[in-house]
Amino acid sequence: DLGSGSGRDVFAFSKLVGPDGHVTGIDMTEELISASRQYVEYHQKKFGYEAPNVTFVQGYVEKLSEAAIQISSMDVVISNCVICLCPDKKVVLQEAYNTLKEGGELYFSDMFASRVIPEHMKQDPVLWGEGMGGSLFWKDLISLAHETGFSTPLLVSASHIEVHNRDLKAKAGDIRYASGTYRLFKLPKRSARSGAVVTYKGTVSDFPEQLYFDSSHSFKKDVKVEVNAEMLAILQNSRFCSDFKIQMLDKPESTTQSTDPFCLLDPFLLADRRGASVRQCSKTHS
Repeated sequence: DLGSGSGRDVFAFSKLVGPDGHVTGIDMTEELISASRQYVEYHQKKFGYEAPNVTFVQGYVEKLSEAAIQISSMDVVISNCVICLCPDKKVVLQEAYNTLKEGGELYFSDMFASRVIPEHMKQDPVLWGEGMGGSLFWKDLISLAHETGFSTPLLVSASHIEVHNRDLKAKAGDIRYASGTYRLFKLPKRSARSGAVVTYKGTVSDFPEQLYFDSSHSFKKDVKVEVNAEMLAILQNSRFCSDFKIQMLDKPESTTQSTDPFCLLDPFLLADRRGASVRQCSKTHS
C-alpha cells in the first residue's frame, strides 16, 4: 500500500489475502508507521492468524527499493488518494511497475483534474495539501502508464468532488475535480496481438455469477464475451488466468476503434453517466 497512513487499508487487505498472503504498507511519516505497528498484533488475533501477515516500513513511494521492497516481488500494489500528493507521478508509477511481478496490478484511487494544473497552483501550499494542486490531468495518466510500461488504464469507478470552501474554489477557477479508481497491469512484452472470446467460469471468490472488472467490462458466468488483445493479455497473464475459458479469434485485431478510448477512461464522463454522488477524497477536507 503506497502511502499507508494509519494502516486502515493494509489491515483490510490483511483479511482479504488470508494467513498465507502478506501485505506491506509504506509511508514516509514515522508517527503513522509507529501507530500502525501498534495494531498489528490486534488484527492478527482478531483474524485468527498464527502469525502477523503485515509489515509496515517507513520510506518514500518514489524510492521503494530503498525501503527494502524488492523488484518484481508484489502481486498487487494499491494506493488511495496519495499520488496526487507526489510531485513526480511518473517516478511513482515506475517504482510501482518495477515492484510488481509480471501480470501484477496497480489498483489505485486518486483525485484527477479536468485539465492540466497550472504551475502557480502547484506552488500554493494550501492547494497542494488538499490534493488540488497536485491532481493529475486524467488524460496524462494514460500517457504516463504507457511510458512506464503499464497497460492502458482501466477505469473502475468515478465520482465528482465538489469544492465547498470559497477560497479554494476561487483559486481552482474553472478546474473541476473527480475521484477515479483505475487498474493498470504489468504485462509481458510479448502479449496477445489478437482478440478472443472469453467465458467467465464463476470461480472468483464472492463473484459466482458475475465479475465486474471495470466500467467497460463485466463478465457473467458461462456467457461468451469478445475482448480485444490487451484485455486478453490481462486475463491470460494476471491472477485471473484460471478464471476464464479462452477461445482465440482467427481474425487480426482491427486498428480502428468504434469508440474513442478517452471516453471510456474519463472519470468525469463516468461520474456524469452514473449520476455518482459527489464525495470528498479521503485525504482532503475540501
